[in-house]
Amino acid sequence: LLLFSVLPYLKNPYELLEKLVSLKIPTIIVDRTSFIDDNKDVITKQIVPKEIYKASYPCWFFNKQNFISKFEKNYICSKEFTSEVTAPIILNAKSAYWSGFYFKLKK
Repeated sequence: LLLFSVLPYLKNPYELLEKLVSLKIPTIIVDRTSFIDDNKDVITKQIVPKEIYKASYPCWFFNKQNFISKFEKNYICSKEFTSEVTAPIILNAKSAYWSGFYFKLKK
């Protein structure tokens, strides 16, 4: 299963993760997912540049440990990698960045 830049834009991303983890898919790859160096998840408003089109979206920045813990029942995080398409930023005086993970089903 590939989750590519989708989880931050869902209303209830952890509900979907709970369902997906319960399916015990052999490998789950998460990429282009936003994280923040904070002790809690943060929801923000992403504004699309006007030259593209007029819109805005809610966008989650996840606490990494909280996010990974949602997989721990059935999966091992075999690799973490930096999503280098987007540079780190400062959000609410905290470092925010994009990462990816390979999760493998526990045997």
